[in-house]
Amino acid sequence: MNIKAKFKSILEMIIFSIFFVVFYLVTRTSFNSFTRKVHLDDAKYYIIFEFLFFLSIALAIFVTQLPMNAIRKRFGIEEKTKLLTDIFVSSRWGSDLLLGFSIGAIFMSVTMALAYLGGAYTLEHSINFNINFAVPLVFFLLVGLAEELIFRGFVFLTIEKGFGTRWAIVIASLLFGFFHMANKLNGIAEDYKPLCCLFLAIEAGFLLNAAFLIRRNLWIPVGIHWSWNLFETSIFGAKEGQIDFLPSLFTGHYQPGLFLPGFPMGMESCYITVATGLITGCILMKYAKSNRARQVLQATKSRT
Repeated sequence: MNIKAKFKSILEMIIFSIFFVVFYLVTRTSFNSFTRKVHLDDAKYYIIFEFLFFLSIALAIFVTQLPMNAIRKRFGIEEKTKLLTDIFVSSRWGSDLLLGFSIGAIFMSVTMALAYLGGAYTLEHSINFNINFAVPLVFFLLVGLAEELIFRGFVFLTIEKGFGTRWAIVIASLLFGFFHMANKLNGIAEDYKPLCCLFLAIEAGFLLNAAFLIRRNLWIPVGIHWSWNLFETSIFGAKEGQIDFLPSLFTGHYQPGLFLPGFPMGMESCYITVATGLITGCILMKYAKSNRARQVLQATKSRT
């Protein structure tokens, strides 16, 4: 990688960070001002806020492209800034989203089953058949779209252009993990938040980066992110006070032993999740590499 490309990546990250912070603060302040006048229940509040958060990210990426195109011309960098639509447009977005959702559902189900068998997770003997899945389905889809847009759609691709794929995987995973330092925790869990964020970078950041590399669009990682949160929270009920406004099919509780003290961020603080996440990430990475090799081979044959 040449110096110009590295400089461009760093500068693009800085410019985006400035725009994102500004747009986020304006959005947060305006929304809080609105909710002081208009009462919203928790479900509506978080769904609307997550949607506005997604729009803030998209707007920051779009606005960042404007000065970056000028800088590209000034320094003679031939590579164009990737358009926002490029990471979403796909003729098979529906099947990719379903594929990702299936991977996430199987992953979380297996992880929860192992936690149950290991005594780290227990279930109450009741099932909530009256659950309305509309709220968690919409909320967690927006969470997946927002976080995948910023960490795979922007951070990963920007770092990759200047420093290569390996560094993009490492940096995007770490930033994704430690982004969750913003999560509010109580008691002893707060003391273990940094270590839990490292767990999250390993078990989820790496896995989602590998999923992104399969197609190089956002739909597979969005699907995984969507069902990961949905199954953990609204199917297995492993919330422990994190997202109390969302209903769940089952009600579960964590048990000490295989978790960081205080259960920071739920299953994400479990040693079992670190193991299953790392294994799943390695499988997806191997598939992404083989898929890329097939694409290169087909492209070579088509040229000949």
